[in-house]
Amino acid sequence: MKKILGILGGMGPAATADLYGKIVALTEALSDGEHIRTIIDSNVNIPDRTAAILSGGESPLEEMEAALDNLVCCGAEVIIIPCNTAHYFLPALKDYAADNYDVECCASDDTECCAADTECCDNECCDTECCAAARLIFVSMIEETAKACAERNPETAALLATRGTLESGLYQGALEKNGVNYIMPDEEGKDILMDVIYNGVKAGASPESYLPKFAELLNNLKEQGADYFVLACTELPIAYAQLTKLGKSVAADTHPGTAPAVEGEATSGVHSDSAYYVIDPTEVLAAAAVKACGYKVK
Repeated sequence: MKKILGILGGMGPAATADLYGKIVALTEALSDGEHIRTIIDSNVNIPDRTAAILSGGESPLEEMEAALDNLVCCGAEVIIIPCNTAHYFLPALKDYAADNYDVECCASDDTECCAADTECCDNECCDTECCAAARLIFVSMIEETAKACAERNPETAALLATRGTLESGLYQGALEKNGVNYIMPDEEGKDILMDVIYNGVKAGASPESYLPKFAELLNNLKEQGADYFVLACTELPIAYAQLTKLGKSVAADTHPGTAPAVEGEATSGVHSDSAYYVIDPTEVLAAAAVKACGYKVK
């Protein structure tokens, strides 16, 4: 059966739009009606995830739960989150779903099981929506990306992410579980990534103000043995796409989630000494969501 997709977004808005665009592009469809019915809650009120993890900032969980409630009450059955760092809170969000959507009463496909239970959801949604919530599927960007990386073994990945994601160990554990070799940026490299993410893409700054350092970081990590790069923050694929526009695009890798390489000298002071490949977790998640909803990937 075809399922309704729910995007728990807003972290940030550009990353949410990027994910939805990739879902549309990857869905095998010949008309509007053959695409996935999608509900998006771009909740920009969700507090910063990195601050919550590293410095005791306000937890994003309450607002994430509110967004999940909205998605469920609109009928969403498959839930995806276009923010790598937010996956730190995914286990707690799953627990919230299990506690609040009365999974026990909807353990079967019998939609009548909830017919008399109007308390089965805290929100004012109907009984059938409660049954849908009981069968929620959460697709993890982290797990799907680790699987995509494992296909490239024995190559070495360079893990690029926010400090929150890197400090949480989210990707390290998933990559190690899948037998993936990886390296990470040093402290200066982490500072560059945070600048690209927060002062660059999220702030809507001119790409020329942050792309040169981004390209330099990629080249330095390549010299350290990186065969490809995991763009493990949803703002980084956006920055990389800007880099490819400023650079000279060459042939792309073939499997979903792998972006084009960049080669040669670029304009605006952005340089890349040699070709490099990236895995885009946003695109990996988009492809996994298409399959989870019962559709075919182009």
